[in-house]
Amino acid sequence: MLAADYLIDIGPKAGSHGGRIVAQGKPDDLLRLDTLTSSYLNGHTKIPIPTEEEKEMEKVAIKGRREIT
Repeated sequence: MLAADYLIDIGPKAGSHGGRIVAQGKPDDLLRLDTLTSSYLNGHTKIPIPTEEEKEMEKVAIKGRREIT
């Protein structure tokens, strides 16, 4: 996003809470604003990346299965 010539930030949230233009302009201009998108772009807010252990915990094991033909 920071490599773009122009950004349009639509929000403020998803679904029925969004759909309005909350910011638009050059990436450097949007970085100075107080929006959810700018918070991510500035590194103030982050999406946690799961550890290998957390990924392993997400797997589902099915025991006692049989194929019926």
